[in-house]
Amino acid sequence: MTTDFNTTTPRNGTDCIKWDFGHGDGHGDGDMVQWDRTNPDQGRAQLLPMSLADMEFKCPEPVIAALAKRADHGIFSYSLAGEPFYEAVIEWIERRHHWPVERGWIVIANGVVPTLSMLVRAITAPTDAVIIQQPVFGPFARAVEANGRRLISNDLIEYDRVYAMDFDDLEAKAADPAAKMLILCNPHNPIGKVWDKADLKRLGEICLSHGVLVIADELHCDLLFDDVSFTPFASLGADFAANSVTCMAASKSFNLAGLHLSATIIPDADLRTAFKAAQRAAGTFDDNLFGLVATEAAFRHGEPWLASVMAYIQDNYRFLVDHLAQHTPTITVTPAEATYLMWLDCRRLGLEDAALDRLMLDEARLIVGYGTDFGDTGRGFVRLNIACPRAQLAEALDRLSEAVGNIRPSLA
Repeated sequence: MTTDFNTTTPRNGTDCIKWDFGHGDGHGDGDMVQWDRTNPDQGRAQLLPMSLADMEFKCPEPVIAALAKRADHGIFSYSLAGEPFYEAVIEWIERRHHWPVERGWIVIANGVVPTLSMLVRAITAPTDAVIIQQPVFGPFARAVEANGRRLISNDLIEYDRVYAMDFDDLEAKAADPAAKMLILCNPHNPIGKVWDKADLKRLGEICLSHGVLVIADELHCDLLFDDVSFTPFASLGADFAANSVTCMAASKSFNLAGLHLSATIIPDADLRTAFKAAQRAAGTFDDNLFGLVATEAAFRHGEPWLASVMAYIQDNYRFLVDHLAQHTPTITVTPAEATYLMWLDCRRLGLEDAALDRLMLDEARLIVGYGTDFGDTGRGFVRLNIACPRAQLAEALDRLSEAVGNIRPSLA
């Protein structure tokens, strides 16, 4: 299976959020609006989107073929996952991550982000609090606060571009009687770190000792760089498994995000019952037909494509590091072990939030993820998606270099 990842596939006009939509003022405020990129007066035609977490690559050919075959049937009915689907998921997890998952533990859901909100509602009370570890994926905080729970951040410690968990702070915050849940991100979005067994075990022991349930978002677990191993949190032992819920999907690994399907793995029967009740209350009674087809095909036949795309992304990562070092040394990359989302440290530019926003959007003409979307500890950072043809990445970095070189006093 060969894929030319240098080929650009135009996405304008496909109702793609990344390429066809944006905030009303372009700066992250206001409602999302559809852009007309053929109209230069709208000011969007030259913007290069490097933000939203999907790839610029076509998904594996076996997935496309499976979807085409199912579409050819012509009847798109209410659907549920059959046993071959569950077998594909279980075999994938055991082969890739050496974790034997039982069939009865798996609950199909319509994506990890909706699942997080359902879990918060199903398992915590309005008076409870939920711990997250910022800087972290913004919807974690929204899942907590939009559902009326108190947010507690056990901020990660950053020193010389390397992040670590603050276990003393976690111990103190987990001891809060209101703290009932912790959402773990592994591999971590946006810093690209894969937590090792020692970190996971210590976190798990703290949470167990204080009755804090661990929700493990392991969505990026297959996007690993060379010689990096991943440990599912629940695989560390029966006690950890019983005190956890794991969220996984094929969406990031195989570029299937628009099909909205995920696997929620819940070993504890009572927690599983509570989650299924929340699904019923939300009216989600069946599964996404094309999500089922694509996920099964990806897990059964997509591994060679995944190896190829990760080799390409890792080369893009090296290109990014070298390009910034040569042309924009005031911006550095947090060392990554996984994902295609790079955490760029722009603090040496000395720009306030609004000025950094203007630099990226108005001067470099780039749409990026702003660090403050990941919590206050993300201030001065941006997140850049490098799952794109190298020519697009080079164009983005050239724009960034030129913009930084032309920083006007008014920006600072």
